[in-house]
Amino acid sequence: MGAYMEIRVMVNIRKHNKWQKLIFLLLMAIVSLAVFASDPEIEDEIEKEIQKEAKKEAKKNADQEEEKVSDAVEVENVKEVKKEKVSDTAKVEKIEKVKKEKGFRYEIDNNIAKVLVTKYYNRNGLWSGHYKIKAIKRIRLQHFNKRRAVAHVEYIYANFEENKKASNGVDKRTFTLIKHERWNVISMGKHMSAKF
Repeated sequence: MGAYMEIRVMVNIRKHNKWQKLIFLLLMAIVSLAVFASDPEIEDEIEKEIQKEAKKEAKKNADQEEEKVSDAVEVENVKEVKKEKVSDTAKVEKIEKVKKEKGFRYEIDNNIAKVLVTKYYNRNGLWSGHYKIKAIKRIRLQHFNKRRAVAHVEYIYANFEENKKASNGVDKRTFTLIKHERWNVISMGKHMSAKF
């Protein structure tokens, strides 16, 4: 019936001037909208579409927030690792500088070895991620030449995560050190392999 009414109106409207045609068309548009908006099925569909769009927008915003949070956490982790690396490197460089000034006999001394052993055990060793060196009790360096040494280390280890139940202990291991440009630990010996 709506299409018939529109055709009939268009036929009748040709007899009037511009302004009358315009007013009549506006009235017809308002009546059409009123009829359209009063239909309950159409209202339900419109409401569902609005809810769908709102859910999509909320999900998109939540995803963006989650991405921002994960990016921020990742940036903080990278900063922490870089800070840790810089502090370890700074310690080693400071010790090497003092060593050169005092003219140590060997290429590596106990303090540098302690830093490198702790770093290796906590990051790359057999128990990295589970245990960490809490304190080094004793260290003895066995030099084979200017570029190779073995550190005999007695240390206290603890759980890597502070919130776990205490699982501390003492171990004695050997750590092999090689110098290319700098001294690095390349391997870790067996449980209780260190000799004092």
